[in-house]
Amino acid sequence: MMLARLGDRSLFPDLEPFSYCNHAAISPPSLPVRQRVEAALFDHARLGHAAYLPWRERRERLRAALGSLLGAAPEEVGFTPSTTRGIGDVALGIPWQRGDRVLLFRGEFPTNVSPWQCAAQLHGLELRWLDAQAFAGGEGLALLERELRRGVRLVAVSAVQFQTGLRMPLEAMGRAC
Repeated sequence: MMLARLGDRSLFPDLEPFSYCNHAAISPPSLPVRQRVEAALFDHARLGHAAYLPWRERRERLRAALGSLLGAAPEEVGFTPSTTRGIGDVALGIPWQRGDRVLLFRGEFPTNVSPWQCAAQLHGLELRWLDAQAFAGGEGLALLERELRRGVRLVAVSAVQFQTGLRMPLEAMGRAC
C-alpha cells in the first residue's frame, strides 16, 4: 500500500502546479484512487453486469472496515459521491419539526451552510450562528453550551475551518452535545 508523506508528491505524479494548496473542495485524485477507479471501470467494461457482485462485495468489506474504525455497525456507514451530496441528503432527509434549531458557524465552508439554509426555508427551521473563531480564543465551548441549553437539534461543523485552518475541538464539542 502506498503511504503519503509530507512533501512527497509520488502519489500525484501528473500534478503540474509546483504548489497545490488543497482546500478540500476540489482536489486531484491520488494514484491509488485513480488505480482503483480504473480497475473498476476496466472490470465493468470487460465483464458488464458480472462485475457488479465482486465490486459490491469489496464495497461491503470497506463498509465493515470503516464501521469498525468509527465504532459503528456496517449498515450505519453510508457512501456518497461527495461531501456536498452527503450533507444535502442529511439536511433534506431528517424528519424536521417547525422551529427545530440548527447551529451553524460563521466562516464555515458554503457546502456546510447552504443545505441547512434550504432545509430551514422548506421546514421552518431556526438557524443559530456561532463565530468559529471563538474556539480559537477559548470561549467557543461556553458559547456552544449556551446554545445547546436553548435547544439545538443539529450542530453542523467541519473538522477544520476552510477560511482560517482552525481545527475545531470536535471531541469536546461532541461531549457537550
